[in-house]
Amino acid sequence: MRIYWRSYCGGFREALRSYGPADPAPALLGGYRHADLIMGSTVGEVKTGRMDQPEYVDALFTQLLTYILLACHDGRPINDVVVYLARYGVLIRYLGQDLLEETAGRQADAVAAGSELAAVIRASETLGGVCSPGAGGRPAAAA
Repeated sequence: MRIYWRSYCGGFREALRSYGPADPAPALLGGYRHADLIMGSTVGEVKTGRMDQPEYVDALFTQLLTYILLACHDGRPINDVVVYLARYGVLIRYLGQDLLEETAGRQADAVAAGSELAAVIRASETLGGVCSPGAGGRPAAAA
């Protein structure tokens, strides 16, 4: 744990603060998803685990894309995403729109795509799916 703390205090804290005041664990889509942080117009994700397998990286990008889309759907436009890979002492920044368009392979409308994703997630609730608020060990947001 000391190694992570030294890494964080060694410059990453100031870098993360430069994105603006942090909103920790903001509920997105009424609690269906929770990002680690939203700092101004930046989604922040902190990872302490391994990122040495393609499936871990794929899962991270799916997570980031979900947060961008749901934040935009909730009226919180996102310009950037930053990922702090504490195990490796690395801070990565992506432009949100570039990440969306590279993934889609074309121009992307984050608000429209966020609305489509929100509909899919909400529809899964009626089926009792894993997308329901509180699934995956996270409590649902208070109404």
